[in-house]
Amino acid sequence: MTRAPDADTPHFDDIVALESAGNGVFTHDLDGTRTNLIGTLYGGYTMAVTLQALAAATPDREMVSATCQFIRTLPAERATIAVEDIRVGRTVAAKSAECRVGDRLGVRATALFTPMPADGGTWDDPVPALPPIEDCVDPFERGGLALPFMWPATLRVPAEVEAQLVAGNGDRPEAVAWSGYGDADGLTGPRLAGLADRFVPPPWLLGQHVGLLTLELSFHLLRPGTVGWLATRFTTPTIGQDLVTLESTYWDDRGRVVATARQIARPMPVDLG
Repeated sequence: MTRAPDADTPHFDDIVALESAGNGVFTHDLDGTRTNLIGTLYGGYTMAVTLQALAAATPDREMVSATCQFIRTLPAERATIAVEDIRVGRTVAAKSAECRVGDRLGVRATALFTPMPADGGTWDDPVPALPPIEDCVDPFERGGLALPFMWPATLRVPAEVEAQLVAGNGDRPEAVAWSGYGDADGLTGPRLAGLADRFVPPPWLLGQHVGLLTLELSFHLLRPGTVGWLATRFTTPTIGQDLVTLESTYWDDRGRVVATARQIARPMPVDLG
């Protein structure tokens, strides 16, 4: 299932577009309008740019796993992303990348690449029950929780979940939603990263209206190329004063697990006005 993207929302590939400087080095002009609720550059954006460089340096294989660490926030200037081979074998390639502005290191990532995985057996969990997407709503349109820019990764939640988010009165640290880009492009590692950092925030369900500063995010992409909206379950295994862990699982329209992601983040106060 797809839908037409909002007219004002740029395409993902345009947002993370790179210029090659040769020898595994790429550049990108970081857009200062793409900030999060805390006021720094959105982590999903800088992470996707870094992973896009890794994918561009490995065009013959699929990114099936990656881990990104957020070292420092970066200014909205020209960034350099340098990709290095860790090991390139006949079937599996491991590579790393660092995204810097000048000498300032912002994101460090490692990724694994393989040929397109075969569509074989599965360990799939039951798909979460969700109403049709046309009966779901954007969870960030009310309550001052929306990103201050148009980001193509979109979430749609049942009305009761949206009401709990706004009121902050949920009774369990999990939520379900539809996730996707609303276009006909297949899921890649960089697109999954941009989607995984677009999280229905279970801490808000517990009445903790805070922003989350991601420190590290990892994912496994089990079925690259998947198209359409994904049924998604978000859980928060741990909620502490200083650290929060977040997990997400994504299913396609055939009930197969497409991807999983996990991140650790620092709660930050947000002024919702």
